[in-house]
Amino acid sequence: LKTFLKRRLTVSSDILFAFDGALSASRPYLGRFHHGLPVDYFCESLHWLVGTSSMYLGHGSHEGLTQRREGFPSWSWTGW
Repeated sequence: LKTFLKRRLTVSSDILFAFDGALSASRPYLGRFHHGLPVDYFCESLHWLVGTSSMYLGHGSHEGLTQRREGFPSWSWTGW
């Protein structure tokens, strides 16, 4: 997911269409998705992070992190 989010899409709102293949492969195991997060594991899915392990510890640079994507919720990876 981290590598995927670094992609530059011509149309930013195409993020879910672009990632649909991975979501489709996960549907038999995870069920339905809402803004890219599995509905059956929605609360657990809100704990996602993008970054390096040093960033989890509060160290390192935030350089290279993606910018906020308009039209998608901030709590979903689709919004970044």
